[in-house]
Amino acid sequence: MPHHVSLRHRPMTRLGRAAQFAPFAALTGYEDAILETGRLTSSRRELGEDTKTELDRRQALLMARQKGHPYIKAVYFKADIRKKGGAYLSVSGNVLKVTGGMMIFTDGTVIPMKDITVIDGDIFKEI
Repeated sequence: MPHHVSLRHRPMTRLGRAAQFAPFAALTGYEDAILETGRLTSSRRELGEDTKTELDRRQALLMARQKGHPYIKAVYFKADIRKKGGAYLSVSGNVLKVTGGMMIFTDGTVIPMKDITVIDGDIFKEI
């Protein structure tokens, strides 16, 4: 039999025809849930007393010299909002100010002082 051609409707495009047979997600969000489960987080490490004392000393020195906007490198723990644990992140830059338990960099990065595990920079080498 010959192929029927409608007089009322235009023929479907190849893209439209292919879309009819495209796969669909029967369980919306399932793939995202699988990826989230597989994402790894780190647990927060407890600092020793010597490390805590050294961090306190460096934070005090940084507060005393913050007017000069010293360049430092800091490592801090950022808690994950979805899972238990988090990640250790590193940030480098000039410190704008240290106030209210927060370290604020000139680029706008804000880090809670309680989450910092390492502070390093040239200002600490002078001691």
